[in-house]
Amino acid sequence: MSSTLPPPPPPLTLSSPILIIGAGTFGLSTALHLARRNYTSITVLDPHPPPSPLSAGSDINKVVQSVYKDKFTEKLAKKALEGWRTDPVFRDAFHETGILFAADDSNMAALEEELDGLPNRGIEVNGRDEFRAIIPVLSGEMNGWKGSYQKEGCGWVHAADALRSCVKACKELGVTFVSGPAGTVTYLIYSPSSSPSLPDILGAKSSDGTEYLATRTILAAGAWSSTLFPFHNQLLAKCWTLAHIRLTESERARFRDAPVLLHVVKGFFFEPDAVRGEVKVCNEHPGYTSYITTSTPRSSSSSSSSSEPEPQQQQQQQSVPFHRYSIPLECEAAIRDLLAETVPEWSSRPFTHARICWCTDTPDRAFLITPHPTHPRLQLATGDSGHGFKHLPSIGSYIADSLEGVLEREMEERWRWRPETVGEGRGGEGEAQGRYGGAGRVRDLSEVEGWVRMEQMGVEEVTEGVAKDEVAW
Repeated sequence: MSSTLPPPPPPLTLSSPILIIGAGTFGLSTALHLARRNYTSITVLDPHPPPSPLSAGSDINKVVQSVYKDKFTEKLAKKALEGWRTDPVFRDAFHETGILFAADDSNMAALEEELDGLPNRGIEVNGRDEFRAIIPVLSGEMNGWKGSYQKEGCGWVHAADALRSCVKACKELGVTFVSGPAGTVTYLIYSPSSSPSLPDILGAKSSDGTEYLATRTILAAGAWSSTLFPFHNQLLAKCWTLAHIRLTESERARFRDAPVLLHVVKGFFFEPDAVRGEVKVCNEHPGYTSYITTSTPRSSSSSSSSSEPEPQQQQQQQSVPFHRYSIPLECEAAIRDLLAETVPEWSSRPFTHARICWCTDTPDRAFLITPHPTHPRLQLATGDSGHGFKHLPSIGSYIADSLEGVLEREMEERWRWRPETVGEGRGGEGEAQGRYGGAGRVRDLSEVEGWVRMEQMGVEEVTEGVAKDEVAW
């Protein structure tokens, strides 16, 4: 009698071929931890040489913090912090400078919500002079500003350096990376449809026609994941915005080793990178989507049957990422307003770099790390929900545990396949999901009125990879 479920996947051995789709935070960390566990046949696919510039982690800096209200979240953060402090692959990229959380009189409730229930609220900071004592470069009036200074267990990471170090370690351990057309996955390979049970995932096919067959396929394509596999609305691609401004030598000196300044509603910025002396500034908002009409993800039978893709099933509205080195004009205005309050002499300087940065939210903002319930050879590793990068040193260990069937029960429950969480109030259309700033809701990029023209600032604006109406993978 035919089964309605696929047979159990082949046993996983140290020599089993493992395919990882995506060379960003989740994919690289997974490759590293699997290689450290002595798996010998790991292949990572990405359209770009690693680390992928499409990754949200491909950046000069990211915030790291380890104090949270929720004990589970804090446990994960403490594990990641241990890696940032001690792992030779990652420790040189970590700057434990602290974070200075802030708000002003008009949005103090947001700061209280952020701090309420924390085991350590940090050092109270009131007024311009106390802020300047911590971050000397601040020269603005900062009227009505108050804050909380968390001095330990947090700070920032030179994100791109951490990813590059991870790539280097992976290569030294024998991981294979494939980029270009051969690394650009166009669809997943399913077992032949003539199989008496439900088809399983056998690997992936790239745009140059190369087929990669594997005992396990790990889908770690971040915001592009749902362009390759149907997630039944469990993933929603959203982007955020950032810009760089170059500082003078004296400004760099006064900002060196200072904490991250994070206004919970208006935005945040870091000390400048050591090479170019550029400070990254981000405005706060709940994110932007980019909805287009697209087809459900394609599939292909294995080459033993047919390599032709099955007919596309249906059209759908989906938020699909595109890569652009510019930001909406409204975000430029918000960034310059933040600088006008804090360091007004920076507020009119030209941007040396700007881009939109894509993440993928789940309805409850918990990761999606699990074998697929009806395609057990497919391991899902996605749903960063805007807080994945801080876990770079450790997230791959959890994905490897899930692959091996030994993930802790609480993680297994929180990160399971969970389409039942989709719905109103759980990350539905426009839901801010605990984020502040901007319009107070998620907006689509089709609503914005104009983009920054980087060429007017002496910087060539680049749209990398795909146009807005095309799929990136």
